Amino acid sequence: MRKHLFVFDTVSLANFLLSDADKILTARYSGRAFITEQVFDELTSGMRMRPRLALVDSLLKQNHFDCITLTAPEHTRYADLIANLGKGEASCIAAAWARGWTVVTDDRAARGHGAEMGLAVTGTIGILKAACREKQVTASVADHILQAMIDNGFYAPVRRISDLL
Repeated sequence: MRKHLFVFDTVSLANFLLSDADKILTARYSGRAFITEQVFDELTSGMRMRPRLALVDSLLKQNHFDCITLTAPEHTRYADLIANLGKGEASCIAAAWARGWTVVTDDRAARGHGAEMGLAVTGTIGILKAACREKQVTASVADHILQAMIDNGFYAPVRRISDLL
């Protein structure tokens, strides 16, 4: 059976890193999670202002996540997408499109492009809901994590994960 694979954009990954919730990602996605070089560049450019973003290095060194380089066909798709999306979002969609992966993004425009291309898309809220449903965390813990994400600048469409369960 083929493993279901995920490519994370910058904001979605940063939400978990900045809110001390990276263990949710390692427990759920270890060995099935990827970032693109463009996402890695965006994360590293923010490390001076947000030192917790450096946790991406640990995720990579411990093989929970892997960093990928776009192939030539993916670069072509990326070039088409970059006119309307950021580098991280465009690279994730291009990789997911070519590889049959799920895109993890909270960006509305990126989600729209992914859906138009027939890609599976999830985001921060979807991950927190799934973690609750699979009893990885309680609803109250998920609510606390979401609040920490909001406190760190995440624009969440909901205020409590427990309201969605």
